[in-house]
Amino acid sequence: MKEVLQAASHVHQILLQHLTDKAFVLGPSPSALSRINNEYRFQVLVKYKSEPALIDALRYLDDYYHEMFIKKKLALKIDINPHMMM
Repeated sequence: MKEVLQAASHVHQILLQHLTDKAFVLGPSPSALSRINNEYRFQVLVKYKSEPALIDALRYLDDYYHEMFIKKKLALKIDINPHMMM
């Protein structure tokens, strides 16, 4: 669990570095179902109206965690405009 929380904190920091002050980065916080099949889950939420750097930041995170999945089995799932926060 510690490694997953560190990864979620890393995602939070990367988003803070890449996004403008108009975006709010919330979390990391445990997901509503924080553990499924012995896998821990955290979420980071970005609230924004207009954020030009968001796509580039998400691409960076997607590339980085693709490598981390291969090395450490850490996965990142990005949901743009989620219908439910569960």
